[in-house]
Amino acid sequence: MVFGKGTQTNMQEISREGALAKHKKYSQEGENNANWKEGISKNHYHYKKIQKERYPERIRAREMVQKALKSGRLKRNNVCQKCKGTDFECEAHHKDYNQPLKVVWLCKKCHRELHG
Repeated sequence: MVFGKGTQTNMQEISREGALAKHKKYSQEGENNANWKEGISKNHYHYKKIQKERYPERIRAREMVQKALKSGRLKRNNVCQKCKGTDFECEAHHKDYNQPLKVVWLCKKCHRELHG
């Protein structure tokens, strides 16, 4: 389509470029995604599958703790049993995976130090 004198402008090409620019601006990929976790894993589902195959007792113990918490058989303690801090939600730590409901409640920092 020609507007006055000069070069011919392809409106379809302009609208395609505009659409691509708009897509990049509102893209849900990489860092723009709400679930972005600093690129820790490119294949999360593959990683989870490997973990289930390698450590089935750990997965089973975690699932049992989650079910016990949900049903009320186990109560989350919000006091870290190592540092005695109270301003966070504690995580369950298993000393023995064969006793899945026997857990120690630790803050994230103490839990990482223990496994670190």
